[in-house]
Amino acid sequence: MTAINMMSFGTSGAAVADEQASSGGRKYNVSEKLHILDDGVIYGGSGNAGFILEVYEGIKRNLRSQDENSPRELHNIYETTINELLNHKTNKKSEYLYANTGLTLEEVQSGTLRSGQKIDEAAKSNAIACIGTSDNLLDTSILLGGIEDGRFNIYCLETRFGGSMSPIPYQSIGSGSDESNKSLSNFFSELPRERRSSICPKEGLLSLIEATNAASKINHGVGGTLSITYMDKSGIITLSEDRCVLAAEVVKAYSAGFLSKDFTHEAVGRLVIENGDVMDISDKMFENSGSEKKLNMFLRGYKIGPTKTN
Repeated sequence: MTAINMMSFGTSGAAVADEQASSGGRKYNVSEKLHILDDGVIYGGSGNAGFILEVYEGIKRNLRSQDENSPRELHNIYETTINELLNHKTNKKSEYLYANTGLTLEEVQSGTLRSGQKIDEAAKSNAIACIGTSDNLLDTSILLGGIEDGRFNIYCLETRFGGSMSPIPYQSIGSGSDESNKSLSNFFSELPRERRSSICPKEGLLSLIEATNAASKINHGVGGTLSITYMDKSGIITLSEDRCVLAAEVVKAYSAGFLSKDFTHEAVGRLVIENGDVMDISDKMFENSGSEKKLNMFLRGYKIGPTKTN
């Protein structure tokens, strides 16, 4: 259960994710869903948290084992990632099948046991059903983002379909993707064509955070403190938790009508890109809200609106 949203602003880009995960009948807000590969690629995955982490660690081992002169462009890391993802899925599927039926994947595919005996139809049907169950359990989506040929590109990978470069400037994965996609689609549909490939980073960040907030509000299994990662030609910035909390609050206050768009752009930019002072930005958020008391109550969960429409 996840919401991971990624957007290309042109020469820079960012990813925003929630932190909620679940296990059985419980949920926990401690899952870190955005990681960095090779100091230059943002990695985010939706699906079984353990499986996603194992794939991530496998990619890192693979990259470390490569010759230092091996190409490390974004598309090269994408190729390493898709191979690791699909190979790991096959290994896990084989483990699940053997644990539940005593048969190996090779035996089921050939229809013959290692002893040379044919597998009876009932056992084969049970094994095929087990493989289908494992496919559902291992259903995983991954987003990779990084700068390639001067632009921030996004690659999408899935255990069921393989992968490709994103044909549009944004992608959303996870159980929160339906609500996030509505928000992101509305943002892009209101932009003139010539602006869609070169977006003001502050404007794009606001849209990404707003989309993730929307998913957190309505989608099952999405919640907790946001994680925000920004990348430009200078490198990758991974925000501290305090900055992520305040960025989400600023955008939440904007969405509710407490703050103007200009102030929100400025505040988000200072928090994410400019390393601005958190306490100063927090103070200015309340000063610009029209009513510090009402905004304070709103952010604490009271159903209360702004004094005026900004």
